[in-house]
Amino acid sequence: MKEKFGVIFGRFQPFHNGHLEHVLTPLHECDFLYIGITNPDNKLMQYDESDSNRSLKSSNPYSYFHRHEMIKNTLLDLNISLSRFDIIPFPINYPGLILNYSPKEAIYYITVLTTDRNNNWNYKKKEILASLNLKTKIIKNKRLTSSSEIRKRMREAKNWADLVPNTVYNYILKNNLILRDDENE
Repeated sequence: MKEKFGVIFGRFQPFHNGHLEHVLTPLHECDFLYIGITNPDNKLMQYDESDSNRSLKSSNPYSYFHRHEMIKNTLLDLNISLSRFDIIPFPINYPGLILNYSPKEAIYYITVLTTDRNNNWNYKKKEILASLNLKTKIIKNKRLTSSSEIRKRMREAKNWADLVPNTVYNYILKNNLILRDDENE
């Protein structure tokens, strides 16, 4: 049976081919998918020992607006109608705010990467959602790439184009968002 609403979320710093796969999986399982962007505002970032890098400024170079546009334009370029998805802030660091942005009756998809040794943050997200009595579903996938690797390649002036959808690559170029190694860490 197809779910009415689904929610998937991530930082998407930047949105890459692995993220696209993670979004397409639940999109096929529900009528409407909310795509939540975590750390939507630098003031909402919090350190978490289960993933100590997720709150670093260098791990969050792109604004909510730019990430929203990368995701939206990628899905539109794949002929996925706006009637099938929406992009929302998802304040995972402030669980009490989550239901201000997403529906309680949705199924919340959490991706667990089978190739990662440390999935502590993924399981912590499941605990957070369970504490809100939200229905969750684990999606197991292999890691195709990571945003950290893409940011590293940008800063080292190495090729990264093959790791992101063409739409994202063109958006980053057009908006002068390529990260440089001389930027503040």
